[in-house]
Amino acid sequence: MKVAFVDVELSGHHINYLAALFDANPEAIVIIPSKLERFPEERQFVISNTKELYKHPFNYFLWLSQVHQIITNENVDRLHFLYGDAFVRYFGLGLLKFKRYKPVVTFHQIRRHWLKDISLRRLCKRINVGIVHTQKLKVDLKEMGIKNIEQIEYPCFSNYYRAGASSKIREKFSINENFPILLQIGMVTRYKGLEMLVEALSGIEDHYHLIVAGYNQEFTDSEIQNFKNRLGNKVTFDLHYLSENEYAEYLSACDIVMLPYRKKFDGASGPLVDAVSLRKPVIASNHESLGDIVKKHTLGLLFEVENVSSLQLAIRRALSEGIPWNTEAEQYRDFIIHIDNFVKANEEIYSR
Repeated sequence: MKVAFVDVELSGHHINYLAALFDANPEAIVIIPSKLERFPEERQFVISNTKELYKHPFNYFLWLSQVHQIITNENVDRLHFLYGDAFVRYFGLGLLKFKRYKPVVTFHQIRRHWLKDISLRRLCKRINVGIVHTQKLKVDLKEMGIKNIEQIEYPCFSNYYRAGASSKIREKFSINENFPILLQIGMVTRYKGLEMLVEALSGIEDHYHLIVAGYNQEFTDSEIQNFKNRLGNKVTFDLHYLSENEYAEYLSACDIVMLPYRKKFDGASGPLVDAVSLRKPVIASNHESLGDIVKKHTLGLLFEVENVSSLQLAIRRALSEGIPWNTEAEQYRDFIIHIDNFVKANEEIYSR
């Protein structure tokens, strides 16, 4: 079965996500914003105006027309849109033209609002199956009356273990070997709660070192400088697009992964599954899907979402008592590190 995989972004985990599905299908093609050496040239097609999709409906419909032309010329059997945000903005308009390809749309996160709920109901009537990555989101959408929703567990796409990373990172940033390393990694955005994390840590005198690593999407230079001033030599910022090796080294070196996400976020967290793959405990907000996953699989400590005092208490507890790994966490890890589970679940949906 020849599947066309379409994505409008290539940041973060997007490439690994796309590659996992592509590699399992010898006939597959990809339709992406820019050419990548990762994929054979004859099986990748570029539509470069995807950053303009959200600015005007004309750009959205032009993109859909270009996708339709490519998959028609390539005679594909199935169509999988890997990022559903654009469709939510435009209520799924234009999707009916793809009906013969039984389109599948993946939603990596859902931001609830009465207007977006209407949009989700409308667009899901225009596709074959919608995919979410958490059981909580599946239940929520089913309760909204959307029946064609399936949940596929978000996997770890790579082996991020790097031997000797802790010593390397500690030496690079002059971090005492006895100080726990707290890590916030990935795209640096406001919904990940960096401001709250800095505020909570500023009131903690225990030994620790915070590393914030990833591309800064939203914070100004003055805001970053203010964070540095508040935490002094207890924080390191490494703000750029991380290579896979840099990402892996930071994960391997840290002791706890920090996930103080705000209420705005509800979906699967890439840093969460990557942390679990290396048996790194997390401190996470108890909100929606993130809190549900951490609690269900005992992956770390939870705090009340957007509550700085609660976050501070969780950090103090972790620094004083530690966060032991456990059987439930290990069972969850064993499932997500086997990427075949993820691939087979998607392939089953294509066969419907």
